[in-house]
Amino acid sequence: MKTLIPILFLIALIAAGISGYAQSVSDKEKSEIIEQHQALLSETIMAWESMNVEKVFASYANHPDFVEVMMDKANNYAAFKQRVTETFKSLQSFKVSDYKYEYVVISPTIVLYKGKGTITTTYRNESRGTVIVDFIQTGVTVKSGSTWKIIQSHTTQTLK
Repeated sequence: MKTLIPILFLIALIAAGISGYAQSVSDKEKSEIIEQHQALLSETIMAWESMNVEKVFASYANHPDFVEVMMDKANNYAAFKQRVTETFKSLQSFKVSDYKYEYVVISPTIVLYKGKGTITTTYRNESRGTVIVDFIQTGVTVKSGSTWKIIQSHTTQTLK
C-alpha cells in the first residue's frame, strides 16, 4: 500500500496537467501558497488533537465533490463528518507527531499535498488502550475566495 500512495499522487498530478487545470504560478505565488497550506494543515492537526469537531471541519470543503478515502472506504462529506464525530466519542486523546508534508501547486486555486507522520490514539475503552500508527496521506485543496479547503483526503495507516 505504501507504493500505491505515490502512484495515486502521480496520477492526480498528470491528470491535472492533461485536463488543463495546471496553470503557471510564479515562484513568489508558489511560496505564498505553500505557506498558506502549512498553516492550513497545522491548524487542521491542532483541531484534530483538540478533538473539536467544528474546528476540524472548518478545514474541509462541504461540497458535493468532497471525498475522504480511509483505508478501504470512501466517504462523502456527511459520512466523513459522522465517522469523525463517532470516533471522537470513543477517544480520550489524539496526538499527531513527526509529520511532514510536501506540496505541488497545480494552479493558483488547486494544490496537491502528501505527507506522513505518526498518530497516537488513546481510547476511553481500556481494552483498546493506546494505539500508535504511522500514516501516509495525500489530498487536494481548492481555493474558494480567499480560503483554502481540503476537498479530497486519502489516508492509509499501519500499526507501529
